[in-house]
Amino acid sequence: MNGSCSFKLENSYELKYKSTITGVISKGRLKDLKGVSVKVLLLWLNIVELVRDGDELQFSVGVASADVPIENFEECPQCGCGLDCNKFNNFLSSS
Repeated sequence: MNGSCSFKLENSYELKYKSTITGVISKGRLKDLKGVSVKVLLLWLNIVELVRDGDELQFSVGVASADVPIENFEECPQCGCGLDCNKFNNFLSSS
């Protein structure tokens, strides 16, 4: 993948990731992340840490964090259509 890709989680945040993502992996945690960001209002903020807490994923941008149900990631999102690729592909094929 060249450049970056963005998608919106269902009824939630818009995420963007670059073609290269780096960070440190440990049990239940990704830290020192680079290459992943979230849109908050009109600003794109870098996600610096991701922690699994039971059935929640906690995304941290440093000064603030948000919990997202882990079930939002049971499907692997795809660039451009996120988790709604079936709806997106059906729309394209009916056009």
